Amino acid sequence: MSTTAIPVQRTHKRGVSVRGRTRYLYAGFTFLLLVLMLVGFQLFYLHGRAFPDRPLTPPIRNLILVHGVSATLWMVLIIVQSLLISRNRHKLHMKLGMSGVVLAAIVTISGIAVAFGSARAAPPEATLWSLSMKHFMIVPLVLMLIFGTSVTIATIKRKSPAIHKPLMFLATLFLMPAPIDRIPAIVGLYENNILGDILGPFVPLVVIGGAFLVVKWLLTRSWDRPFAIAWAIMVLVGTVAMYVARTPALANPISSALFG
Repeated sequence: MSTTAIPVQRTHKRGVSVRGRTRYLYAGFTFLLLVLMLVGFQLFYLHGRAFPDRPLTPPIRNLILVHGVSATLWMVLIIVQSLLISRNRHKLHMKLGMSGVVLAAIVTISGIAVAFGSARAAPPEATLWSLSMKHFMIVPLVLMLIFGTSVTIATIKRKSPAIHKPLMFLATLFLMPAPIDRIPAIVGLYENNILGDILGPFVPLVVIGGAFLVVKWLLTRSWDRPFAIAWAIMVLVGTVAMYVARTPALANPISSALFG
């Protein structure tokens, strides 16, 4: 009897210990993303201006305001939702989840509209990551489409925490290239090297996602397979998106189809 009882007891204790170590992991990493967003968009929050200290693009000013505010609210909501789960407030978490679906739709639709509007309003000589705005627009379109898709799948799989939680966190990561691109101290670390050439603004997504994966492994001593698969897909998507945007033979037809 004692021989069978001892391992059961140890397994139970180990399970509680692991949950305790990872209890605030998602909330902690999402809080880091919120800080990066606040720093990157500080001109927008404090002065209503765009980076680097210029007026918001007049034709799409209202769209920018809607997208900026909704993306910030999304970040705050994800932190609150993570904390609610950590404190076993599942019912309130589910109620707020419905508002999250609406907010995610606003973020996605306004983000796509801002991408199109920015490309149309930009002067011909304007560039981002050494790309014309109409070629670079492929990047924010990919980011917004994957954000919306990830939230949709995560919502459908809301009763499967092993899938729901990683997808929600990864969806939130796809909002980060814009604010991080406005933090010169961070962008300067990779914009002129091979990482920047291959992944461009996707670099911080890959780094933060990889750091999350490693930290979770250190805490649990087991790999989060769904998150690892989603992270690998994110690396592939970033690589392909930048390759397409940097290859005129691919980017030109896309730009022509979108803008005529």
